[in-house]
Amino acid sequence: MPSPQSVTAPRTSSSAYREPSGVRDYTADAALRSELHRWLAQLWEEKDAQIDAMLARAALKNQ
Repeated sequence: MPSPQSVTAPRTSSSAYREPSGVRDYTADAALRSELHRWLAQLWEEKDAQIDAMLARAALKNQ
C-alpha cells in the first residue's frame, strides 16, 4: 500500500469564458452562425493548448 506522502491529489483546472452576447436567430442569421463557429473553434484551440501545457509540465515533473 502506498504511503500518504507518495499519493498526490488530482489537479483540476477551470476557466470562465464570456459568450457572444445579444439575442439573435441562429437558424436565420448566417453571420451569427459564423461568429459562433469561430468562437467555439477558438475555445477548442485554447483548451487543446492548455491540455498540452499541462501534459508537458507533468512529463517534466515525472522525469
